[in-house]
Amino acid sequence: MKIHAFKVEKNDGSDDLNDVLKAIDAEQDLEKRMRLISQSEVRVDSIEYNGGLWYLDFVKFRATQGPGKARRKAQVEGFAFAKGESFGEETAAMYDPHTGYMLVQYNHAGVRGGTIERYLSEYEERSNNVYTFCPKFDTDTERRLLKKAIKKKLSFKIDVTEMDAEDIKRGVALSDAVALGRDCEAGMVTIELAAGGDKRNGLRGTVAAKLTALKDLASRNPAAVKSLKVSGKNDVDDAVEVLDLLKQRLYIQFDDIRPGADLRLPLAERWKGLDRARNGWKKLLK
Repeated sequence: MKIHAFKVEKNDGSDDLNDVLKAIDAEQDLEKRMRLISQSEVRVDSIEYNGGLWYLDFVKFRATQGPGKARRKAQVEGFAFAKGESFGEETAAMYDPHTGYMLVQYNHAGVRGGTIERYLSEYEERSNNVYTFCPKFDTDTERRLLKKAIKKKLSFKIDVTEMDAEDIKRGVALSDAVALGRDCEAGMVTIELAAGGDKRNGLRGTVAAKLTALKDLASRNPAAVKSLKVSGKNDVDDAVEVLDLLKQRLYIQFDDIRPGADLRLPLAERWKGLDRARNGWKKLLK
């Protein structure tokens, strides 16, 4: 179980996220919690408020191709679904109203940070709520990146086949690169921007916007960003340092959470995993 941390920010005029979570908790009809996000039905399946923290379990209804039931001495069989049933991909999350951080379990096939962000923003249909999930990076990496006044190189590799319409819309600074890849029917796009010439030269223009868009895409859809590196230096005469932003994003992984008899990770164990992550990050998530 891998867990990422996001700082939740809200636009002016948005309701306190605490109030939205209270509204979800008060709605006992699960069907009324459903929202259509990027052409997938999503809802909060379970929600609890305990010890000043919100514990959630999101489910994404997946009616597309899925796995079969396998046995060693027989061929794979499909699952027998009744009308209205489908696969359900689960993602646990925890929100701390005091720090404004949301911890999210990573599930490649389930909802991710960006989908949760949209679900919570759109849940109260009569409100104009906009919440933004900002990925938390290792504090040392953040400090070193901010000090790189001269950015000599930005290199990244994106998998355009993993990006959906929402990813492209959000990553406006990357739209030309994505369009080029799709136009050429290329699955992968690799780009390197380098400042040549004098040692005082650094990247300018929209490099900051591109870096922000790439970090946002990597947080919303980790499968889409295969590589993201920045090379820079603090001063003209310093040596160039390479920062690998994917490897240095804050996350924790637990390998001791075991599936139950139904091969699902039990919800109670996933919520405990979020507790363990929060306890380990107390000095970082303030």
